[in-house]
Amino acid sequence: MSRRPTISLVDNPIAVSHGETVAEVSEPDPEPTPRRTPARRRTPAPKSAEPQPTTAKPQTNPYARMRKVQAPVRLFPPLWERLDEIVRELSDEGLEVDKTALLNAVLHFEGPTGADEARELVNRWRALLARPPAPAR
Repeated sequence: MSRRPTISLVDNPIAVSHGETVAEVSEPDPEPTPRRTPARRRTPAPKSAEPQPTTAKPQTNPYARMRKVQAPVRLFPPLWERLDEIVRELSDEGLEVDKTALLNAVLHFEGPTGADEARELVNRWRALLARPPAPAR
């Protein structure tokens, strides 16, 4: 018999407007999953005329045989519209991608790799939300 996800409620009036209660869903972990090693963003090396030999080991898929967790994520309309616009542009170029794939890619490759980076991002986000609203036109 499979184990079901655990749902716990978290009250966080700072992160959620109007003191709402947020539900966090955690999947049962039957076996430990390998953690992604922290990767720092690097500036691309200048392209040279000759190809460089590759000595790195081939990487494996850390998400192989995993099911995605269906998580209710609430986004501000301009962020959702930006995702939609990017997906449409990619589709026009012949690359079929959906918003879920794009969000997963952003979180995997560009998301924080540790608590310090996450703290910095959350603080920047909260500072942005604390700014006064733009004047009405």
